[in-house]
Amino acid sequence: MSCRVSRHDIDPQRAAAAARPARPVITGGGIAAWVLATALIPPLAVLTAARLPRPVRPRYGTGGWVFVFPLGMYATAGLALGTAAHVPLIHHIGAVAVWPATAAWALTATAMAGALRTARGNHPDGDQGRAPGNPRQQAVQLPGHRRRRTA
Repeated sequence: MSCRVSRHDIDPQRAAAAARPARPVITGGGIAAWVLATALIPPLAVLTAARLPRPVRPRYGTGGWVFVFPLGMYATAGLALGTAAHVPLIHHIGAVAVWPATAAWALTATAMAGALRTARGNHPDGDQGRAPGNPRQQAVQLPGHRRRRTA
């Protein structure tokens, strides 16, 4: 005997009534997590600034994406939580946070594109004008890789 439940077997009104007691707990937990994330932004910004070398020379590194992702998630969480919890202030802060997240994404993506272009030797085909299959010319050296010598 098989017991299968489809979405047509669930009464939406009964399901909503059953979930109603948990809603304040879930909403309160979401708001508490959001407040904690908001409180951690200033110390994280100070620690990040303290790790920057002096003078600051912007360079691309994959670590930039580690910074971009939380910014985007914070903005998205603020928008969704503010709407779901009916707290306009949280929604507004999430809407404002979209702009720094977008700017960080654009800067990181631009730096990545520049690093890729430099690594490819500024040539669209990436071969620095070498004849295909010519072993006498050295390959492009990518940052962090050892140079391979050819005969």
